[in-house]
Amino acid sequence: MRMRTYIQLCLGLVVASSCVVSLACGGGGSPDPATGGSGGTPGNGGSGSTATGGTNTGGGGLGGTGGGSGGCTASCDDGFDCTVDSCLNSKCTHSIGPNSGVTACPAGQYCTVEKGCVANPACATDEQCAESFKGDACKTNIKCDPKSSVCLFDALDKDGDKHPPISCGGDDCDDSAVTIHPGVTEMCNGKDDDCSGLIDDGATCAGGAVCTSGSCTCPSPTTDCSGTCADLATSDTHCGTCDIACTAAQACQSGKCADKPDKPCTWANSQTDCPSGFYCAAPGCGSGVCRLKQPMLPYPPGPKDLQCGCDGFTYWKPAITEYIGTAIAHAGRCDPGVKCDANGGCCPGGGCDYYVRCNYEVPDATSCSPAPTTGTCWVPDEMIWEPIAYVHQCGGGCAYELQMVKSSQPHYPDPSCTP
Repeated sequence: MRMRTYIQLCLGLVVASSCVVSLACGGGGSPDPATGGSGGTPGNGGSGSTATGGTNTGGGGLGGTGGGSGGCTASCDDGFDCTVDSCLNSKCTHSIGPNSGVTACPAGQYCTVEKGCVANPACATDEQCAESFKGDACKTNIKCDPKSSVCLFDALDKDGDKHPPISCGGDDCDDSAVTIHPGVTEMCNGKDDDCSGLIDDGATCAGGAVCTSGSCTCPSPTTDCSGTCADLATSDTHCGTCDIACTAAQACQSGKCADKPDKPCTWANSQTDCPSGFYCAAPGCGSGVCRLKQPMLPYPPGPKDLQCGCDGFTYWKPAITEYIGTAIAHAGRCDPGVKCDANGGCCPGGGCDYYVRCNYEVPDATSCSPAPTTGTCWVPDEMIWEPIAYVHQCGGGCAYELQMVKSSQPHYPDPSCTP
């Protein structure tokens, strides 16, 4: 008579006998179990009788049990300690409890839903036990215990999940499937996996999908994108089409990647003001907005357009500053700019990388001897050797200025050097 008042069949293992007993449960009564309240709704079939805990004669049927709403109260108690009593779908249901703990029968007895604990038949041979339980399909491996001289048996459990079928007083609603019995996790498969009386109740799906009619589906307006439900109108990783991602500087709006609003910043605090992959575009090295660093290719074609970066490097053209990620202090070269040594070493003060070159430009040919020991740091255009600006190489002839900067060769201006 262990009570469990939830809408599930309760866990109950064991030695089983006979069939489950179901009685009509009362409804609409007072929830006070002490008084029982008024009688519930009359049950179906049978002659009228007095409701448990209250008075209500069932017209032409079993009187409803008193107390509580929906009949799920202590009124479902069948009076047997070895059974588990519950209310499922407004019906009192009783199943054989585990043969341990509070539902265990005394030694030499077994539980039935009709009579509770009953004595095992005495025996001398296995044949006598077989005869005693003749026709009872709920008992298997029937034998006579030589020590106690009583009949022992195992409860029917065809799928071997340690849960006898409901028809034998157990709680297994499908004795042909080892994955279906109380206590298992409900799957989205159109089945009552946990024998709660409900299909797919509490079943979960991955990737934001929901369980519908036995399968995991993406709710409207989302679409299944490789196992993830994404709204193609707003998803930054699936914008307009699955697997089409917006850049860090963009957001998906109405299925299209659009630039995010610019974030204010200052050049002095650009490392903290701007997220990774962005730089502070602050003209004159003051205040500006965070901009995404641009791809190195393609650079816009055309002649040099020198710009002095806020890092002190002279850039061959503005597009390079957008790739490196520096603000522009002013147009033209940095003078004197950040210095580098005669060996073409990295510029002091940090910030130098593969793209920085030492530009050894001297005022005139007389300065070429001895060779210059310092130069200024430039970031040339790595992608081209444009024949548009000529200088004179120290100890050589006319050459492209960009080639001299890239190779860190000393050179000087020479108006006579023309294309």
